[in-house]
Amino acid sequence: MDATCGPAAGALLFEYCSVEATDFGERLGLRTPRGAIRAKQVLFATNAYALELTGLQERAEATFTLALATEELPESVIAEIGLADRKPFYTVDLPYLWGRLLGNAIIFGSGLVHLDDWRELDTLDIYAGSAAELLVRLQKRIRSLHPRLAQVAFTHQWGGPICIADEWQPVFEHHPQSQNAIVLGAFSGHGVAQSVYLGSWAAEALLCKRPLPSWCE
Repeated sequence: MDATCGPAAGALLFEYCSVEATDFGERLGLRTPRGAIRAKQVLFATNAYALELTGLQERAEATFTLALATEELPESVIAEIGLADRKPFYTVDLPYLWGRLLGNAIIFGSGLVHLDDWRELDTLDIYAGSAAELLVRLQKRIRSLHPRLAQVAFTHQWGGPICIADEWQPVFEHHPQSQNAIVLGAFSGHGVAQSVYLGSWAAEALLCKRPLPSWCE
């Protein structure tokens, strides 16, 4: 068995207590505003946040994507626009448009706000600048999809961070400074599915029950 592997130990997560720096050594030291934590193994899964912490600052980009929710629509309208089977969808054109039903409302999402630094995520305002412009374009695009959507009203609009790495390929590898740490992220907007599956895989890898994926070698 690899010397870096061993039994897992539990840890508490504290909201608003970010890891500000890591000391790499035989044991890893995680420095936070409330004190330091030492651990034999660490899984870094901060994704779009803290690219320097994970060593991804030169090969990944933190971006912000946008979404809208429509008003509740009659079943007849849902059937006419092709969503009677209630399956999530996305388009093949770029920037791709994805969508899904929530009750009888439809959630649509598309577009990326590019940032100079991931720290801008903390202050980004979707009602100003490029985010606001993208939301306007998204509304126009949705209303042009089908005649029954031409006058649709929107009840909510929001956004969230995603991380995109080189060639849009997820990162799942040891931290460049330690074999005792794994970096997992850069799901390019597909983290809902990928993070659950790969997170389970990462737990097995830390216990030496499964190797890391070959695509990261």
